[in-house]
Amino acid sequence: MKVAVIMRTYERPVLLARAIAGVQQQTFRDWELVIVNNGGEPGPVDEVVEVALQTTGSGKISVLHLPERTGMEAASNHGLRNSRSDYFAIHDDDDTWHPEFLSVAVARLGLSPHSAAVVTSLTRVTETMKGDKVWPVIEEAFWLNPGRLTYRGMIGAHTFPPV
Repeated sequence: MKVAVIMRTYERPVLLARAIAGVQQQTFRDWELVIVNNGGEPGPVDEVVEVALQTTGSGKISVLHLPERTGMEAASNHGLRNSRSDYFAIHDDDDTWHPEFLSVAVARLGLSPHSAAVVTSLTRVTETMKGDKVWPVIEEAFWLNPGRLTYRGMIGAHTFPPV
C-alpha cells in the first residue's frame, strides 16, 4: 500500500461512518485504512465497518480494538505499527477530506522526495449533533500563507492541524 490512513475513534459511530466514507471516496485508491478503536465498545465500531465494507466493496479496512483508552498519540502509534505503507495520514473520526486530498498530497510528496510531510490549507467546521445527524454551525477557511509556514507559526501558534 502507498498510504496508510490511521483513523482514531471513540464511541462516535455516526462520525466514524462519515469519516470512513470520506476515505473510501478518495480518487487515490492505493490506501489501507486502520481504524483504532481507542478503548470504546467494539460492537458499534464493527457494525459501522461491516456496513462500509458491504456498501462499497472495499477490503482495505482493518480495526484495532484497544482494551482501554490511551492518548491520541499512543492510539496513532498502535495503528502505525499495524500498517505497511510508504506514507501515512492521521485521520480522526470527526474529520472529512475532499475526494482528491490523497491524490494531491501523494503527488506533492512525489515531486519532492526529500520532504517528510505535506501541509495543506483547510476549512474548519464547527458542528453540532442532533440525534444521529451532524449539523454544521460555523465554517472558517484556514489558508496557509508564508507567515504560517515559519517555525514560530507552525510550532508555536499551531497554525495547522497535525492530522
